Amino acid sequence: MRILFSLVFSILTVSLLKISFDERSISLLFLAGGVFAACMALLLRRYRALFVVLASTCVALAATEAATRWIFRPATALVTPVNTVSPVLNHRHTDIGLQTRPNVYAANLTDPSGRAIYDVIYTIGADGFRVTPRPVDDPLTRINLFGGSFTFGQGVEDEETVAAVLAEALSATEVRNFGQPGYGVHQAVAILESGRDTAGEINILLTSGNHVRRSDCSSRMAVSTPRYVRLPDGKVMRDGFCSNRVKTLLDQVLSRWLFYQWILASVTTAWELDADAWSLYAALVNRFIAISQERGQVAIVAQLPDYGAETRFAWKRFASTLLKDGHLVVDISLADAQGVLADKYVLDRRFDLHPSAEANRVRGLILAEYVRPILEDQAIGN
Repeated sequence: MRILFSLVFSILTVSLLKISFDERSISLLFLAGGVFAACMALLLRRYRALFVVLASTCVALAATEAATRWIFRPATALVTPVNTVSPVLNHRHTDIGLQTRPNVYAANLTDPSGRAIYDVIYTIGADGFRVTPRPVDDPLTRINLFGGSFTFGQGVEDEETVAAVLAEALSATEVRNFGQPGYGVHQAVAILESGRDTAGEINILLTSGNHVRRSDCSSRMAVSTPRYVRLPDGKVMRDGFCSNRVKTLLDQVLSRWLFYQWILASVTTAWELDADAWSLYAALVNRFIAISQERGQVAIVAQLPDYGAETRFAWKRFASTLLKDGHLVVDISLADAQGVLADKYVLDRRFDLHPSAEANRVRGLILAEYVRPILEDQAIGN
């Protein structure tokens, strides 16, 4: 009878595991662990007490996670609620990290009630980056944009990205979009160092303190991305990739564990202020500027919104340092003094704080006004 129960528990465990991975459900994953521990308690009498405790713990965690999702999910954006991309964005590993394969993708995001937050098209060119519409036949100048999902234009159409707005405002200028979701300053530097076609007059880095953790490999978004280390002289050097398969799997689980994320958000407020992480981030920004200047390009650092008070304060100090050193910094955050953006500037206040088409339009126009005198001066100089 014990063997029969063990067989039933084993089948149930495997079934729950499959469903948990298919549905990306942490509750079912914990429940599968509880069933497995119960099975072990039946088979291994010597360790029965231990496995009973494990089973009870797993069931309690499963119940806690289910309750947390039932209570908090309709009113919080701790995790993405429902996100489907059809076909799923197909990525490949490259020297700069994950890149989207060239294709046309339909992307949509819906809230728990089924309401569409966005339903858009992403066009990825042969170089693995998003296409900027309205190509110029004989461009007089070229601008390159670098950054993460804000630069890429997550949740908006091809013609609604910052790059597209900038290209429309500067009619004789080609604008290339080197942004990808999850990218940080370290990947902007890696792109410039990679030998890819980044020719042009101006390089604009769209960044904020939210990118600090990506740069030092501590963010789950940094897995398989270029790893840089800060040298004693303050410069940076490439040192392979941010890669740890065990950490990758653990991060994927933790990122979907809503109760854990809620606790983390409640007790963690100043991870962005880690001195070493900020020093590396600052060194990478300076490296981005230095490479651009060595190639005769103008480097501009464009400030995006920060979602933490500590991060905003630290980035303000960093921006002051850049300005003091004679570098170009432009604020395109669109946020008020408390760092809050108007509803019209985000896709959805509860479920997705990525920029709306209106936010991209305003940011693109701010950048256009900022770079126009620079382009005019260069034209006169030539």
